Amino acid sequence: MIIIKRREGSNAEQEVSTLNQQLAAARAQLAEREGRLTAARSQLAQGGGGANVSAALGSNVVSGLRQQEARLSAQLAVLADKYGELHPLRVQAQSELDEIQARIQQEINRVISNLEAEVSVARSRVNSLSGSRQQALGTLTANSRAQAGLSELEQKAAAASQIYQSFLARSQEEVALKDSAVADGKIAARASVPPLPVSPDVPLTLAAALVGGVVLGGGGLLAAEYLRRGVQTKRDVEKRLRLRYAGAIPTLKSTIDGRGPLESPADYVVAHPQSLFAESFRSIRTFLTLSKGKRPRAIAIASALPREGKTTTAVCLSRATALEGIKTILVDADLRRRGTSELFEFENEYDIYDYMFGRATLEDCIYHDDVTGLDVLGSREGVSSPQNPLTEDRIDRMLNELREKYDVVVLDTAPILGSAEGRVLAAAADRVLLLTHWKKTSVRAIEAVIDMLLEAGAKVTGMALTQVNIKRYASTGDGDVYAYSKKFRGYYTN
Repeated sequence: MIIIKRREGSNAEQEVSTLNQQLAAARAQLAEREGRLTAARSQLAQGGGGANVSAALGSNVVSGLRQQEARLSAQLAVLADKYGELHPLRVQAQSELDEIQARIQQEINRVISNLEAEVSVARSRVNSLSGSRQQALGTLTANSRAQAGLSELEQKAAAASQIYQSFLARSQEEVALKDSAVADGKIAARASVPPLPVSPDVPLTLAAALVGGVVLGGGGLLAAEYLRRGVQTKRDVEKRLRLRYAGAIPTLKSTIDGRGPLESPADYVVAHPQSLFAESFRSIRTFLTLSKGKRPRAIAIASALPREGKTTTAVCLSRATALEGIKTILVDADLRRRGTSELFEFENEYDIYDYMFGRATLEDCIYHDDVTGLDVLGSREGVSSPQNPLTEDRIDRMLNELREKYDVVVLDTAPILGSAEGRVLAAAADRVLLLTHWKKTSVRAIEAVIDMLLEAGAKVTGMALTQVNIKRYASTGDGDVYAYSKKFRGYYTN
């Protein structure tokens, strides 16, 4: 089988060599015939004389006809000098000249046709030899692969034969020693039992586990710090966002030990004015009023996205301020969500739409909270007018009147990223408190809002974190009151 394969490979190589020689000769013949055809066509295209055309075509017939054409042309020229166009001799000579020229053209067409046929035959032979050569090359490639496979099988067979011979020799040795005498042996010394296993090395393993745990733990902390999404601490606000830190507003549940709240946050501020939850809003109001600059009257509560605690903060801040006897009004300027109006169940005959469009006075549109003395300017329903009531002129007119009648004006605005009127309100207010959901809102969204507010000319006083779990927040070690909440238990009544 091996000899046959090698012989087939040799035959294939010889066939490829022969076909290469034949293909080279066929291509040379094709080039020669194509050259003749090209030269003939070139002479005909240039309108060359009979001798050049005859040489290019390689036709003696055309050469003879060209000589007759020349002789008749000379004879016709002599007759043309002697006789007119209708003279019989001249007409006969012209007829013979036309016949000779027609025969020349027929002979030329025939020769050109023969040359084209020869070129076609030569090209077909080249294509045929090329196909045969490709087939022979394919056979040669297949033979090469078969030879490689055969060599691999021969190596495996040799290895298997060697293993078999070793196994056979070992088997024969065992049979030979089966009936032979076994040497006597005795115990020289008893080995002691080691107190610890030799492998694995327990102290080394524990040390490696400790080091690996420290490295993985540190890596996990670094990865968590790198991948965390939102703002978590005072340091994030001041270092990453370059804003003043206004404080943190906790979730009501995290301020109460052992039970859930029975009231809503807005009612809890009123029912427990000395609680930690209420104190967080007084702390934010103090931050806003004692910041540098003119004492503010109109304060806009803004956020990047919905559900960041903006309405809850505005309501609780307003009720806590009104409880201290400060004349306060809360404006529900988020006309699409109406969070403040729904919380107070605003059902006045007139609302903010009537006030902004001049259909009613401010007193007619205000809802009065009897519990705290807070006034609320809200709306009865969602956006009900195709006209936008919160234009710059109307907002300026409203704030000027509210500043004259109230000590504190709190504006519950729409999310800045989703509404243009939120930016207009923030620009018109005396100060803006920006809120962000603790550990939830992305830093990019907050940065986009800050850029929008600054471009609009808003006075961004600071940022507060909302919906903070103070137990988890204290574990960050950040310098906030919640890091020392256990030390202030006697100061709050939750």
